[in-house]
Amino acid sequence: MILVMKFGGSSVANTERIINVANIIKSKIEEGYRPVVVVSAMGKTTDNLLNLAYEISENPPKREIDMLISVGERISMALLSTALNKMGIPSRSFTGSQVGIITENRFNNARIIEIKLNRVLDCIKNNEVPIIAGFQGVSVEKEITTLGRGGSDLTAIAIAIELKKRYKSVKCEIYTDVDGVYSIDPRIKHSAKFDKIPFDMLIEMASFGAKVMHSRAVSLSAKFNFPFYIYSSFKKGDGTMVGKMLESPKLKAITNMDVVEITMDYSDDILKKLSENDIQPVLFQKVLDKSILVIKLSDLKQFSYVFKSFEYTENRKLISIIGYGLSNSIEVQKEIIKYPVSNLSISDLRISFIVDSKYSNEIIKEIETKIKTDL
Repeated sequence: MILVMKFGGSSVANTERIINVANIIKSKIEEGYRPVVVVSAMGKTTDNLLNLAYEISENPPKREIDMLISVGERISMALLSTALNKMGIPSRSFTGSQVGIITENRFNNARIIEIKLNRVLDCIKNNEVPIIAGFQGVSVEKEITTLGRGGSDLTAIAIAIELKKRYKSVKCEIYTDVDGVYSIDPRIKHSAKFDKIPFDMLIEMASFGAKVMHSRAVSLSAKFNFPFYIYSSFKKGDGTMVGKMLESPKLKAITNMDVVEITMDYSDDILKKLSENDIQPVLFQKVLDKSILVIKLSDLKQFSYVFKSFEYTENRKLISIIGYGLSNSIEVQKEIIKYPVSNLSISDLRISFIVDSKYSNEIIKEIETKIKTDL
């Protein structure tokens, strides 16, 4: 099996860590894998190089920035290849341009157009371990380009997907300083680790601040439905598997309720009056100087005794879908948004929304079908 392994900056931060990575690669070879390795720059190398540029100029040319920071990964690849060769494992290092990572002519955040990989394929045939500089490529106009911060993830995933076109069995492992994906920062005591996580959830996490993976890399994996794994290079143990709907939603039930939508002038004592008269609002929100409420149809009569001035709309249904993993259930949400729904509320255990009663039977029938087929 071809195994694409990517090692981040902390994993190759110094020569001791690089030798540790070489030992990890050696252990994979002993297990029968044929590694293809992608490396990031050592530790803070990229930041240090950027600091040098900005000491000279407050606005250095983007082309020169890419020429400068592409050096970091080249240092890592050469040192790691040296370590492997010392262990008796034939290895050769390559820049992004040498392995044929072709990008658009855009500096600092280029997108990959194609990957040729001829030299990587030669290494595999010759039982050599190719060590590839992540984060970089060459444009169609022969300029050195970089893929954006964290772009080594993107290099590894793109190479794995390209190799999958040629080999039946290809796996990709991303090695970092943490042992997988956590619900919050793993340095926080009560953070929980995911054993499995779907592409879409990790894309959201990566896009909004989680640093464990490059969001474009996850998006590319999702596009080609190519699962990958995240492990720690610092300790052995189970990591996190990332794949297509690994936490597939489980639909358990669907409920519906006759409700009334109410609009009235806002006052500070509305909720107090509702409570005093045992009226439990399904929804309450303030919009400018108005109060928007949703109550059960059965409470309308009592409501009209308490409040004399309001407008309301009948023939409304509150539909709730109950299950697990619903916050990431794109399939269910697509079924819902085909209809003119309002007040949509989504949690992991429930999706609720209000719709005109004339649509309710059709929606319920469609969701019931999905419950029976379990998506």
